[in-house]
Amino acid sequence: MSQPVLRRKAAYVTFAGSTATTLVASVQALLLMPLYLHYIGPKLYGAWLASGDLLVFMLAFDMGIPNLIIQRIGAALATHDKRTIGAYFGTGAAILLTFSALLGIALISVSPFIAGWMHIEGAQAQQLRGAFLLGSGAICTMLVNYIFQGLARGIQETTAVNISAFVGVVLGFAVTLTMLLSGYGVWSIAAGLAVRSGTVLIGCLGFLFFGVDREIRRHIRLDRAVGREFWRISPPLFISGLGYTLMNDSQVLLAATVLGPESATVFGLTRKAAEMAGTILDGVGQGSFGGFSHLYASGDGARSKTVYREVVAVYLGVGFALMCAYVAVNPGLVGVWAGPKMFGGTALTVLLAISVLMTGWSYLSLCLYRSTNHHHAASGALLLECVCRVPLMYAFLRMFGLPGIPVGAISTSLISGLWAHFRIVRLLPADTERAKATVQVWTTRLAFFGFAAAVCVFFARPSWSFVVLAGAGIVALAGLVFLRIDPSLLRMKSVLERRFAGAR
Repeated sequence: MSQPVLRRKAAYVTFAGSTATTLVASVQALLLMPLYLHYIGPKLYGAWLASGDLLVFMLAFDMGIPNLIIQRIGAALATHDKRTIGAYFGTGAAILLTFSALLGIALISVSPFIAGWMHIEGAQAQQLRGAFLLGSGAICTMLVNYIFQGLARGIQETTAVNISAFVGVVLGFAVTLTMLLSGYGVWSIAAGLAVRSGTVLIGCLGFLFFGVDREIRRHIRLDRAVGREFWRISPPLFISGLGYTLMNDSQVLLAATVLGPESATVFGLTRKAAEMAGTILDGVGQGSFGGFSHLYASGDGARSKTVYREVVAVYLGVGFALMCAYVAVNPGLVGVWAGPKMFGGTALTVLLAISVLMTGWSYLSLCLYRSTNHHHAASGALLLECVCRVPLMYAFLRMFGLPGIPVGAISTSLISGLWAHFRIVRLLPADTERAKATVQVWTTRLAFFGFAAAVCVFFARPSWSFVVLAGAGIVALAGLVFLRIDPSLLRMKSVLERRFAGAR
């Protein structure tokens, strides 16, 4: 199989696996959220959401090693250097295992203070602390999983890892539902998370021993030169990753600490569908990072330019389709799902859609710039954005309430995304895309978004039939139109047409 076909196949497999896992998680959220509110209560559940933000924040303690491994292994794959692949994986695994253990100790140390930070007392405080400890173990396991996922994406063999992630979500869902109905309260969420991360770890170990080339496994080792490289490059990657996580996974925590856990619940429920769509969009970056590193390292500038434009076009096309559907149906979704009182309003919905789309595009651009071996510059940009965004989100939250949080996110992601985009463009051959086509594509995207906002204001209904039919219809229609008018998607359009014709 040729290298371009291999890269494209790996990207499709990663995106498909990520999307399937997200869809299962979406069904889980739809089924379980009303049960959470009933069996756990809005206050304790809001506190769990906020403490969950803190746990997710801990995932930044991967020291940037998985991303570095993807880039380095992707570049080594271009020269068939399996010895280097083994050295990067082995050294990175040792470092990440150490940091995972240290993180576990740190989380145990802060667990007694969690309930007080979330304004929870009595028996609920004990439940929250216990669930936080179990969730901490799951988070540490996820950190270990990252090293295997980095290897899989670097060598562009992601099927086994994707399957284990999918199975983990299904098993975690089953455990959470069973325990919740049995009266275990917030413990059920943490237990499901632990089962999910443990299942993924088992799948990743199976991938290492049975799915990785024997010659790569034979060269897995600690390497001093690689260790020194990690020591030099990882700190800025770690700081930038910490900043990125703080920017994006502290929003519910901000809402809880400033406005209280009930407001955090409203914010979390209003954002939930957009957050799930954002996870699907993350799959575009996850599927393209290793392949783009490989392609850029091969020196094919013209091909790199084409692929870069295609990746961005796929992200924006899928992103606008999903966000249009989210805006149109979110009042009805939250109303029928958790009750009208849990809906944060039209303004918050529209701003959240723009925020998720913009922050995801910005991070995708920074990751692709990082894949060209510009780690320090991309990390510095992320850190600077964090220094600006968090205070802005806090200030706007105090000034405007919940809508202020996405306003702060939008204001910084636009600048960082444009900076990374123009940096990448400078590295690639001159772009000859016609301005007229670009204007047409953006006009169409914005027209769909405006239509979705009108549906949100005037036509949204709290019924599952409206949510499913309107949401699916908007995604399908927008996707088909974007695919047809965007010149950067011509290759994907032709591939889909051939497969559709073959299926008939």
